[in-house]
Amino acid sequence: VHAVVERFGARVIDSSPDTVIVEATDTPDRLAALIGSVRPFGVREITRSGRLAMTLGADVRIEVPSSWQAQADGIA
Repeated sequence: VHAVVERFGARVIDSSPDTVIVEATDTPDRLAALIGSVRPFGVREITRSGRLAMTLGADVRIEVPSSWQAQADGIA
């Protein structure tokens, strides 16, 4: 599993004899290929967050569509 993960530029966050937690950031096609490559090892759970934007450094204001805020309010 470690070798497959490294080949895709992902990283192993934690591992035990029975479990490996992987963090991967890439295009949807490459993520699908990674998942397909580790499936033979017995994938039990996958969590995908979708697109995410993050800023680094100075305080940056980002305009967010009101529909996103309404969805967030419904979750809280």
